[in-house]
Amino acid sequence: MRPKQNGRTYYLPMDYFLSVVEDRIAALSFKQQVLYMALNCEKLLPNYIEFYRRTNRGDLEVFEEAMVILYQYLQDMPLGENELENTYNRIVEAIPEPAHFKTALTPFAVDTATAFADAIEYLLSEDIGYVAGSSYRALQTVTRFTSFLIQKNADDEQESAVGFTRREIERQTILLTHLKEAEITLPFIAFMREINKADGPIIDWGLLGM
Repeated sequence: MRPKQNGRTYYLPMDYFLSVVEDRIAALSFKQQVLYMALNCEKLLPNYIEFYRRTNRGDLEVFEEAMVILYQYLQDMPLGENELENTYNRIVEAIPEPAHFKTALTPFAVDTATAFADAIEYLLSEDIGYVAGSSYRALQTVTRFTSFLIQKNADDEQESAVGFTRREIERQTILLTHLKEAEITLPFIAFMREINKADGPIIDWGLLGM
C-alpha cells in the first residue's frame, strides 16, 4: 500500500485501495463479510453519537440496537419476525438531512447511518455491493475529516491528515487479513473488536477545535 518513489513514501489513491478491498471482500465467506461490516459500523458509531449529543436530534437507540443485532446474527442467535426490516426502516428515518443542520458534524453522521443501513440491508439481500460500501463509508469519513483539517491549517495539519488516511487503510487491511479463512466464533469476534478499537477513534474532533 505504500510504494516508494524517489525515496519518498506516498499513498495509493482511495479508488485503487477500494478496488483491492473489493477483491479481498469477494474471497470472504458471508459471515466474515458481515463481521467486517459490523466492525466498520462500530468504528463509525462515535461520530453519530457526537452528532446526537450536540444536536439532540436523531435516533441513537436504533444504532445501538443494530450493533447488537449484527453481533447476535454472527452468533446464530434468532431474530424476531421482521426485526431486520423494522430496524432498517428506523435507521433510514434517522439519517440526518444535511439541509436541516448547520453543524459540520452532519455529513459524518450521514456516513455512519448509511453504513449501518448497508449492513442491515446486506443481511436482508446478501448483495455483496453493500460490503464494499461499508469500506467506502469509513474511508469517506476520513477523507471528509482530512479535508477539514487541511483547510483549517494546511501547513501544520498536512502530516496529520495523511496519518489519519494511512491509519484507516491499515485498519481495514489488518481486518481483512485476519478475517481470511477465519472461523467466526465468539472468541474471534472479541479478538477482532479489540483490534478494531486499538488505534482509537477513526477521526479526532479535537483537532478541528469543535
